[in-house]
Amino acid sequence: MAIAAGSSEDTNGSVALGIILLIISQLFSGTMFIVEEKLLSSYYLEPFFVVGCEGMWGLAYYIFLLPIMQETPCGSTITGVKSTGLGVLCSYGYLENSAFAFTQMKDRPILIVQTFCSILSIACFNSFGIACTKYASAAQRSTIDTSRTLTIWILSVLLLGELFQPWAILGFVCLAFGTLLYNEIIVLKFFEFD
Repeated sequence: MAIAAGSSEDTNGSVALGIILLIISQLFSGTMFIVEEKLLSSYYLEPFFVVGCEGMWGLAYYIFLLPIMQETPCGSTITGVKSTGLGVLCSYGYLENSAFAFTQMKDRPILIVQTFCSILSIACFNSFGIACTKYASAAQRSTIDTSRTLTIWILSVLLLGELFQPWAILGFVCLAFGTLLYNEIIVLKFFEFD
């Protein structure tokens, strides 16, 4: 964002790191869509079962990694130096601080409700995504997934007071057009695209 806005603010490489992490996440997401479509077309699997298995594997990884992340010091609280790189992800001195999260939930019970609502919405999102992949295709799921980004942006501007940036509309148009073109919903009859 600082690059697009022409800001001279020192970002310490966080913009470049963000772009790299975004590209890596898109590779994982695309791979997941393709693997899910292959599994769902080869075997009879219920969407809820697939989401449950993915959730259990995620829980197993997190149970293994949580003690390690809770003992990994980082950030300005520990070193006294401004955080850079992955250090900006740290809060209150450690990569993960579950004790502080539970303290916040105790102090503000509404966080418990919000956490369960978040869990429910993610479960529904994943179940509907798997069902879309099973009964349609991963390409159609990715097309529908594009609208999620646009919806979140519109709601953030309308409800959360996010700053409206007109050039973001151009980005969303390119995103949607590229997805529709790749999935052959829009067919161009020139440059041998047909």
